[in-house]
Amino acid sequence: MKSPVNYNPEIIDIISKIVNSDNPGVKLEKSEDGTKVSCNYKSATYNFHIDFPSELFNFDGNEVNFYNFQEFSKIVKTFKSPSISMNDSSFFLDMEKSSIEYILGDPNAIKKGFSKVISFEPDVTFNMSNESIKNLNSCKSLFGSEFLTFVYDNDILKATLTSKTRGDNKYEEYYSVENSSGVEVDIKIFALVVPTLSLGDWVVDISNDGLVRFTLQNNNGINLNLYCMKIDDWWR
Repeated sequence: MKSPVNYNPEIIDIISKIVNSDNPGVKLEKSEDGTKVSCNYKSATYNFHIDFPSELFNFDGNEVNFYNFQEFSKIVKTFKSPSISMNDSSFFLDMEKSSIEYILGDPNAIKKGFSKVISFEPDVTFNMSNESIKNLNSCKSLFGSEFLTFVYDNDILKATLTSKTRGDNKYEEYYSVENSSGVEVDIKIFALVVPTLSLGDWVVDISNDGLVRFTLQNNNGINLNLYCMKIDDWWR
């Protein structure tokens, strides 16, 4: 027996863009009252927590698992938002003259995400616009940058792209600080996070304890927080 799946293509696209190729598996879980869907995800370079109203992806049951969420997203996009239904083991994507059966993942085979969201008091907060992120992403590709460093000296916050293997080429962007605890900040993270940030505008919180949190600014009830650890203290 198939059950219809109501969904918004935006949420599928967002999740696809923040899933890293080193861990393509995703577990989506409903809240106890069924009003929200959430995912805690862990990769080698960043973690994220996302939750959103269940009407944006209202699957049957308490959870669904994907071996490769980016693959699923590509199918939905290629067939231009098909009708979706499901049973216990598969999604069915129906077009006018064709249909795809997409096998769901085994919950035991999907890599576990991190156990809980970390709360912290930031030492500095600032906004990163989508335009700024496009500049960073272009230069990351141009220079083969491996690292993104945030430095705040109680005046201007500077984001710098550098590479260990490609010489001394670097790119810098400057930001106005919204809030500060009055201490200096100097934190290096992996630049692999930069393409993921191309989703939109973000609020960035940095703690001298070695944690950077990117919060997507979104008006559709989508709560997305992406976490990066200081490289020296990488979160395992």
